[in-house]
Amino acid sequence: MSLYPESVLVGPLDELVVGSGIHAAIYVSNRDRPPAVVERNSRVGGAFAEADKPVFYLNSRNRPFTENGITGPGTEGPLNYIPGGILQPSDVNCMEYQTQSVLAAVVRDNLVAKAVVFIDSPLEAVFEEGNNLKVVIASKEYSVQRVLLATGLGNPLIPFRLGPTSARVWSFPEFVRIVGSVNNSFSPQDFGRVAVIGSGDGGKVVMEHLMGQGPSDPGVFLDKVDWYGQDARNCEEFTKRERSRYAGLGRNFPNGDRSFRIRPINARVLSVESAGGRALVRCLLAGEPTPGIYDTVIYCCGFGPPDIPLPPYEERLVREKGEPIATKLVGCEVYKMGPCAGLSVDYREKRNNPLLDKVPQNTAAIFRYAGKTAALARRLPSGAVGNVSDEGGPM
Repeated sequence: MSLYPESVLVGPLDELVVGSGIHAAIYVSNRDRPPAVVERNSRVGGAFAEADKPVFYLNSRNRPFTENGITGPGTEGPLNYIPGGILQPSDVNCMEYQTQSVLAAVVRDNLVAKAVVFIDSPLEAVFEEGNNLKVVIASKEYSVQRVLLATGLGNPLIPFRLGPTSARVWSFPEFVRIVGSVNNSFSPQDFGRVAVIGSGDGGKVVMEHLMGQGPSDPGVFLDKVDWYGQDARNCEEFTKRERSRYAGLGRNFPNGDRSFRIRPINARVLSVESAGGRALVRCLLAGEPTPGIYDTVIYCCGFGPPDIPLPPYEERLVREKGEPIATKLVGCEVYKMGPCAGLSVDYREKRNNPLLDKVPQNTAAIFRYAGKTAALARRLPSGAVGNVSDEGGPM
């Protein structure tokens, strides 16, 4: 299904961009011809478009472009930006930390302006047939000259054994989608006893939401939440270690005789299983297996690559002036850009931005890959094959 009702995806295709997140928007914003963009879900905007309404605040401060155009940590420029885009997040409002829905809307506007986007169109396979590159999208086969994978962080990882359970056990994207739905009928009391697994950025914004510090403040009446993988034992330790962005969570940690709402558990989760309609979390605490019973478990344990069959070729780096900007399958026109390229931090990046080495989450940050994706878009030659029918969408 296309965002343009009159558009029909027809082959052969010139360029096919897979995914409708920020790196798809960056790529199409720097192309002369509008590519076709396919999104497996019904929403455009990538991971930031999971919800109907604001659920969490973004990591980075909202800052406009500076006159010198320099961006990145330690500069006055923005960290969330779309090179070549017709609209930037800083154009929308002046909030210090914008919500994920603002970034989703900006991505959507840039994509609609420069590409033809097809929703509910999952890429199921990429393969070669003779000298032709082909793709399968929603069970239909198309010839294509070039495929660009912009699938972001990929699918949620489950680094522990997840047994059968009738309790609410959600990944981070599922949590955002459910609590951010306009049809959400959950009240804070419905969550019952809650465990959050993972102390990265996903775990932190989930905890903000549950503590009533998110954009929609749903967790004002939650009592205590167990936070697995969090090694800060009290308010002082948490606020010393964390950026000011998350410092507000510290007030919910143990702090002397004051009552607390977050119980940090510095333990590795072994499994999540069923326990009479509730969830049993088994962890290794001080070397001893320790169980906990919960009504709701939210796991924020990172992401792995999407399960899309690709031609069996090795990957090589695509470089611009010596800097890696993407990866390419040797032998065919299939590229990976943005975080799905999984580029390691080389010595140049460490020299220019020490925070990439010190903060692991920054290796997949928007500011790190934005310029790389734009460079790839400017580098690749444009083809002459159309992506939609003559009467459908902008050409």
